[in-house]
Amino acid sequence: APRDDGPLRAMRIARAAAALLAVLVGPSHALVGHRWRAPRGALGAVSHAAEPAPGVAADPAPVDEEEDANIVVEGSVGRGPGPRRSPALERWLRDAVRPTPGVASAVNSLGGQAFARQPTPSLKDEGWRQNSWSPLISHDYEPAPTSASLGLTAADVDPLVLESCRGRCIVMVNGEPSEELSDLSRCPDSLEVWSLGALADDELAYFAREYLSLLPEEEGLRQKERTGANVFAALNQANLRDALLLLAEEGAEAEEEPVQVLSLHCGGGGTTPTATSPRVVFYGAENSSASVVFTSASLGAAGEGAGADAGEEPVPHFTNTNMHVELQVGARAKVVHESRPLPGTRQVDTFTSALEERAELDAVATLIGGTFHRMNAFSALQGAQSHLRLRSLAVSEEGAEQALHSRILFNDVNASCEQLHQNVVGASSTCVFRGRIQVPTHAQETDAQQLCRSTLLGEKAYAVAMPTLDVTADQVSCAHGATMSDIDENEVFYLRSRGISGKEARAMLLRGLVRDAVETPEAPEVLGYALEKLMRVVPTDSSRPGSQPMWSL
Repeated sequence: APRDDGPLRAMRIARAAAALLAVLVGPSHALVGHRWRAPRGALGAVSHAAEPAPGVAADPAPVDEEEDANIVVEGSVGRGPGPRRSPALERWLRDAVRPTPGVASAVNSLGGQAFARQPTPSLKDEGWRQNSWSPLISHDYEPAPTSASLGLTAADVDPLVLESCRGRCIVMVNGEPSEELSDLSRCPDSLEVWSLGALADDELAYFAREYLSLLPEEEGLRQKERTGANVFAALNQANLRDALLLLAEEGAEAEEEPVQVLSLHCGGGGTTPTATSPRVVFYGAENSSASVVFTSASLGAAGEGAGADAGEEPVPHFTNTNMHVELQVGARAKVVHESRPLPGTRQVDTFTSALEERAELDAVATLIGGTFHRMNAFSALQGAQSHLRLRSLAVSEEGAEQALHSRILFNDVNASCEQLHQNVVGASSTCVFRGRIQVPTHAQETDAQQLCRSTLLGEKAYAVAMPTLDVTADQVSCAHGATMSDIDENEVFYLRSRGISGKEARAMLLRGLVRDAVETPEAPEVLGYALEKLMRVVPTDSSRPGSQPMWSL
């Protein structure tokens, strides 16, 4: 007789009974958990069936849309192929395409077509296996007000302008470049700034075809390799109102004069959730050098942080940014992609780059604040002797979720990259890192290093680290690794024995880790802001009772 496995045996019996019941009832219903639900609408969203199945009691409780966000149904549902889809995500994506008539209408049309071709992310996609899209789709968003209707002044945006970038700041309000709020009095002459409205028809067509229509993931990827980034990149193109083009002329030497692109999301002070789609392209011509700081920030009704600390529930915003960096032969660039959202912000960033021969890119990204923040970073090293240095920091406060998904592809010989990602995970929060380095057979003599470090600051802190090497070349030097730990209480004890308080001792240890990830001499304010936010998650006492273990993935 088979061994009685107790709960496991009961679970197998329940699954078999559910499968048999689904066959008897027919394909018009799907059994999800212990609720009966029937397809609703063309996109296959689910709701309670009008009549319960024979022998099954009706569930009077209404379907919670947020709870339903990650529930999947069997069968092909939605635009793209795939066996498992989220009906709530399908509905949310369908309603998210809300273009505003203007200079970008032709681009929006192309983006809408690209968006319709993309498969909807599913729980089988590696990029969403460890993430929840419930916070993202828990609200429906209206397009944010136009820049002209808000009436912002220089005093409203001045607190967010970096001191190191005074006189070199380009302001975008809800995705639209604002000439009135920008200050380019000290901008180098070798750096050109364009918007869609300033381009001629033929230039706009070329710009849209070559850069605005770029998607981070090529078509034909296997399901396990997809991250779902194309959907949000195409959604950005379908909804953008304008775009910013930064062009560093051939031979330009502007690396010591950083230019800030300040992208503001302002809902206008109302209670309606709003969405915006900023788009920035940086092009470095041959043998040029430049530094760009892209700051994505949220504004309240008037000025920074309005209504954020008033004790009331923050109005949720959705920011869907897209930035592309193109470096030609011998070009060098330092790019900082930082975020300063208000509480309640949901943000998805797409950051792509392409490096030609001998090009060098030093990129820094921060994921700090907000309720949900995900960055999809993709880089292609197209030329020989190109070099990429990618550093990133995620600081997750209580209840928040931060995620970085990166893919670095080598397409030529003798190229190199260094990737360092630092997670600081507060209590009851989540950080996810999934990085993939691909070295095909023709990319010989590659040097690639990848490291993810996670520091857990609470018993319920949750972190996932998935560094991945996909190497088929045989003459390479590649390494990857991940560490997970909490604060070493022995080190804290040593500092306290020198008269330092426990909280300050822990903050000192964390500051040392953060500096490695985001310190940039050209824009020291980025590190200062990260350290300021870091103090919010530093525990006053031991983050874990008892011993202090360390895990390495």
